[in-house]
Amino acid sequence: MGKYRSFTLFKNGDSITNTASFCIVDVNADWQLAPDVLLIQTSKSYLEGLFESSKKSIQEVPHILTLDEAKQLQQFFMMIAISNLAGILGMNLAYSSLT
Repeated sequence: MGKYRSFTLFKNGDSITNTASFCIVDVNADWQLAPDVLLIQTSKSYLEGLFESSKKSIQEVPHILTLDEAKQLQQFFMMIAISNLAGILGMNLAYSSLT
């Protein structure tokens, strides 16, 4: 489980009218990573393979976030915030790949 907090200020200056427009993007998100899932199959054989048994199980392991994954998560939250802003302004926004 984690939190992401970001505050970004965008400024657009117009030198002809000597004015400036500001836009503030304030992202405050709580998130939780899904665990990694391990599929485990255990097999045993007796009497040189005459009798055999196998068992399958699923084990959930907490995911450890790498620095690269954290950067991608940060980009994702910013992309969602900018997309919401574009929607409010009536603009269409094409999503780019995060990889």
